[in-house]
Amino acid sequence: MRIKEQKNLLKLMLVFFFLISSIYANASFDVPITYQGTVTKPGGSAPADGNYAMRFALWNLESGGDPVTNRVWQETYTDADAIAVTKGTFSVELGSITIFPLDLFDSYSNLWLEVEVDLTGITGSGFQVFSPRVRFSASPYSYQSYRANMLGSLSSASFLRSDEDDISSANLTINGVIQAGTNELPVAYNRIGDGTATFAYVNYSNDLLINGDLEVKGYITWGATKTHSYSMNPIDFHPYRNFYNYYCSATSLFKASGDTNAQVWYAPVHIPDGAEVTVLSVWYYDNTDLGNITVNLDRKPIGTISTTTMASVASSGTPGVSTGSDSTITNAVISNSAYTYCVTVYLPSADIANMVQLRSVRITYHTTGPY
Repeated sequence: MRIKEQKNLLKLMLVFFFLISSIYANASFDVPITYQGTVTKPGGSAPADGNYAMRFALWNLESGGDPVTNRVWQETYTDADAIAVTKGTFSVELGSITIFPLDLFDSYSNLWLEVEVDLTGITGSGFQVFSPRVRFSASPYSYQSYRANMLGSLSSASFLRSDEDDISSANLTINGVIQAGTNELPVAYNRIGDGTATFAYVNYSNDLLINGDLEVKGYITWGATKTHSYSMNPIDFHPYRNFYNYYCSATSLFKASGDTNAQVWYAPVHIPDGAEVTVLSVWYYDNTDLGNITVNLDRKPIGTISTTTMASVASSGTPGVSTGSDSTITNAVISNSAYTYCVTVYLPSADIANMVQLRSVRITYHTTGPY
């Protein structure tokens, strides 16, 4: 019996000898090699079409040799892996069962392929060696192309680019300093940049400090609800009527002596869309029983004049500076697309002069996303 190598197929095999596979194994050369041949029985006729057990081995000798020292690789196709033969022709991906050692083609400049076939079936109980062995070697150019696309047995697709934008499909953990250009880093910071400019720092408190725009192609998930405050001083408020007599500074707002108007003051509120208001707090001075100061957090539907009160705090008449708060918030979630928001201050009509004063207002709110 003999095995005939088709010359044109052999050439094709050598051209594509180092097609890069999408999977790489540690310390192995996981690049299947397409091998095609023709099996004939004595007399030159082809065996019946069907599946046959085959065994392939690489030797570092053209003939003979010790299987232990001279056979450098071997794989066997039996049973479910048996190879289909049609009109005597077969095709197999060598290395698909037993991958090649990574240094195989570095260690041997010449290798010979030995083929065994069991023409009795798929079990491998009747292997016959077909000779002679077939010599083949790696194309240096193709081999270097393969090695150039690997690092530590991993393909180039497994690494992030440093010279252009790239995306990591897995978590990226940075335990040390990222050097950007020749600038020195503060000891307490890791730096993210492109080798010339620094775009961001990560400090040891896990804060990410961005120097420019941040583009996110995906979702940002907040690990916990964030609490924020929106504070207002008296000077932030505007009188509803221009004939009021009053005193207003950064520290106090109160009626002037002799003014008997029920004064109304307001200030717009700017809180991020989707935030949830939790507390309205007011600092005030009240030293009279003639009237109280009332502070409301209001919302108004866009395009209308009607308002609804979300929270309200009134002074108590207790002498001195006091604090009042309201945590029973109505319609607490901010919707800037549908409503406008303001704080409204009401001073009583009595001639109380500076005995009732507004000192500060603070709105506390929560966010669960970017703002």
